[in-house]
Amino acid sequence: MIDAHAHQVPPDLPARIAADGARLGVRLREDGRVEFAPGHVSRPLAPALYAPDPPPGCDVQIVSPWVDLLGYDLDPVRGAGWARLLNAGMPPRRALATVPLQDGRAAAAELEWALGHGFLGVEIGTNVQGRDLSDPRLEPFWVAAQAARAPVFLHPASTIPSPRFGRYYLHNLVANPLDTTLAAASLVFGGVLDRHPDLVLILAHGGGYWPYQFGRLDRGHAVRAECRGPRRPPRTYLRAFHYDTVVHSAEALRYLVGLVGADRVLLGTDAPFDMGDPDPSATLERAGVSAEDRRQIAHDTAARVFRIGAA
Repeated sequence: MIDAHAHQVPPDLPARIAADGARLGVRLREDGRVEFAPGHVSRPLAPALYAPDPPPGCDVQIVSPWVDLLGYDLDPVRGAGWARLLNAGMPPRRALATVPLQDGRAAAAELEWALGHGFLGVEIGTNVQGRDLSDPRLEPFWVAAQAARAPVFLHPASTIPSPRFGRYYLHNLVANPLDTTLAAASLVFGGVLDRHPDLVLILAHGGGYWPYQFGRLDRGHAVRAECRGPRRPPRTYLRAFHYDTVVHSAEALRYLVGLVGADRVLLGTDAPFDMGDPDPSATLERAGVSAEDRRQIAHDTAARVFRIGAA
């Protein structure tokens, strides 16, 4: 079984920040939060982030950077240095790298470095300080990602601020999947998927609301001039993405597998966070998908996407 969605920070992150953080405008505060020079402050670093526990029966756990530490609000030079600081401390052959997405060319360069040093792909946020992923300044990154056939995992980060998300933990429950939906829509309507049809894209949390509201996007494409950017109706891009299983509902997972196919779904836990899935095997069982589909989702899709076991 392959857990394709888990998070980790470098085990020696405090030492790395102590050694190089000052020149990058980054410091680790006494309360366990990482502070970036422009004023962004992370949530406290949970001890489990240094070594997340794989779920029972997991053979491989692919870890991604913690999105609080993406550092997109740093200037491009410092952002590139910060990405390298994080990447150099991660276990490359079971990890996704981070890239300084605030600068498309710098992101492409770090992607090349990461793939050359054994990383399985990269994780990016669903926006760059409020800029959509279809922003023309990101084009060098998309060109490089397609050329390398590098898996790109889209994870919600820096979601839309609103006081309405402040109560009931809605910044996570609602805003996170909403931002993933916005990212998918921007890639479709912004023509990124038309220009780069061979991108290998993975959406966190079952794709947010995109797989369940694509009909509304189709309607917009049919009747609104501002939605005519993509060559085809949005629904035809559903299989341009891969999706993880972190949907917390057997019904939703069964629907997702039926919609896009088991070859587009990867098992994930979102470890070590409490909003993750601690027992993804049981989730698959409850979804009632076939044994063949379970095997595909639990192992084969991720093995193919991340080239695990390939020569």
